[in-house]
Amino acid sequence: MKISFEEEKNFLENIKKTDKIAIFTHTDLDRIVCGVLFYDFFKKKDCIEIDVFFIDYWKNKISDFNISNKMIVIISDFALENILQDLMKIPEKIKVFYTDHHQSKENIWRKNIYEFRTTDLGFIPSSRTVYELVWGKKWLSVLGVLADFGNEYEENKEFLNEFFEESGKSLNYFKEEVMYMLARAIIYFEKNKEKSFFYILKGLNSIEELKIFKKYNDEVQKEFNKFVREFKEKSEKKGKIKFFYFEPEYNIKSILINYISSFKKDEIYVFLTPSNEKVNISLRNQSREFNLYNLIKYATKNLKDSSSGWHLNAAGATIRKKDFKKFKNNLFLLNLQNFRG
Repeated sequence: MKISFEEEKNFLENIKKTDKIAIFTHTDLDRIVCGVLFYDFFKKKDCIEIDVFFIDYWKNKISDFNISNKMIVIISDFALENILQDLMKIPEKIKVFYTDHHQSKENIWRKNIYEFRTTDLGFIPSSRTVYELVWGKKWLSVLGVLADFGNEYEENKEFLNEFFEESGKSLNYFKEEVMYMLARAIIYFEKNKEKSFFYILKGLNSIEELKIFKKYNDEVQKEFNKFVREFKEKSEKKGKIKFFYFEPEYNIKSILINYISSFKKDEIYVFLTPSNEKVNISLRNQSREFNLYNLIKYATKNLKDSSSGWHLNAAGATIRKKDFKKFKNNLFLLNLQNFRG
């Protein structure tokens, strides 16, 4: 059931301290920020029972967790195409609040699911939406917006510039010195202590306190630098497409492609990493000249057990390892003129 921003805000304000809360989050910075902002909000409302569940598309799903009929479920920044079937499994007795900003052709019709998506308003990362709903730590929301490249979109400029002016620090400082450091620390925790990053972050009250994560950044930084070099040496290029398959120890694919794609914004970057019998794919085009959402849908449409989605300039997919060559051929045979705009 679609609701407005005001209806969404009223829904959250009307939650009582006796209600049991289930917050679903993930291990990337934008989603973690959403989770922390929601957690802080419900803590301030003196909610007695707040459970936080961590979802990884490739490892688990919402229905893997025990959700009681007395819970209110909070979900933010999960692409609808990736969770729709799982949402439909939630009993209709349970109220679900869902907000997101990913492109999707799917819709939710269930009356127990309160849906607010911001795609009609432009590219507004969920960490900003959640902040404007529940307030709290704006500095944390800003880092979530930067992690999702929200600074590249005009609709976020006023929100960000107001904060930069208040803080006396620049966009470059927050992006290079803080956001990337946190993104690499998350990757370290994802491999070694999956849930710890969230619980440490929610206990911090200022940007200055984030320096606690620097020691976790350093090990991932070494691997990050290694694959920046390997990309220059081993990536394949056909027209505007740059194709790079690599096997990292840490899950650095997203931050690596975000970083590398920021230098030549008119090109399409396709990064692939293995995961058991699957291959995970990320695409970027920072110029927004091409519709990557449609492009990846087309490149994977005949591949069995594949999934794909996300945004116009940042898309992703999962395919079977046995379909790797077929996907590569599909991609390189595409007429990019058909995917402009």
